[in-house]
Amino acid sequence: MNDKRHSSYSSQATAASALLVHRVAQIFASRRFIRPGLAVLWGAVIAFGGAAAEAQWIQTGTGPFVYTDTANWTGGTINGNFSGFTLASSTTTQVVQFTGNYNLGSSMNFGYNSNIVSGTAGDMRFVASGADRTLNFGGLWTVNLTNNGSGSVISFGSTTANQRLNVALTAPTTFNSALSIDNNTGFVFLNDISGTQTITKIGTGAVILEGAATTSGGIAVREGQLNLSVFATLLNVPAVSLGGSTDITRNALLNLDNRQGSRAGGGKTGDQQQAQYVGGAHGAREWSAEPPRE
Repeated sequence: MNDKRHSSYSSQATAASALLVHRVAQIFASRRFIRPGLAVLWGAVIAFGGAAAEAQWIQTGTGPFVYTDTANWTGGTINGNFSGFTLASSTTTQVVQFTGNYNLGSSMNFGYNSNIVSGTAGDMRFVASGADRTLNFGGLWTVNLTNNGSGSVISFGSTTANQRLNVALTAPTTFNSALSIDNNTGFVFLNDISGTQTITKIGTGAVILEGAATTSGGIAVREGQLNLSVFATLLNVPAVSLGGSTDITRNALLNLDNRQGSRAGGGKTGDQQQAQYVGGAHGAREWSAEPPRE
């Protein structure tokens, strides 16, 4: 009998406790001590609903702004996410500076609105400040601007002394670019890219190299375009493979500037024609010391 009474009292106490917790949660919520979607359970706060928005870059003007200044990022979190904002105007060239060597981590994302007006759009330029700098990076670069228009450029580095921005690859790196080079639009590396890691190009857009690439892990252009300017060189790169996309509608192109031949093996020095090598989907082709022969 005592056991039954004890069990009955325990059940009543448990029910009363649950009711009390529920009532406390109602009171706190009604007085805005906690947000809707939160419940209080014996001193613990349990969140229900969507996750907090990802931190991102917040500046829209010309700058210059310092990349490592936490005031330029929502919540003070530096994470390489340049999305969710619109440049101040279609003629804005925003300058972002690096005041020292920096480890970029494993993700750089560009998805901002470049504010197209009458066929033009704003640019973003990343440069060194005070001295030439090196960015360490290994991972995924994603470029998919909103309203990029014509003439929109995302560039890293400079031809000006003490503003050069080199990239050292610390892990295999993939460029997923939907930014084309039509009408002088492009994603550009003006200075050197080095390391022992591989570079992979995917996406329908282009990546443009203006400096020396010394990536001994090789380069794979699976989709879109890799463009080497007249100033670019491939040093100690064992091979460049073209094609191999799982999407049969996407080709892979390696474009060499009109005087690039003697530097990378395509065409003749001084030739006014741009050399272009194409690799189709699935069937990858490789280009190394000599261009592929038809």
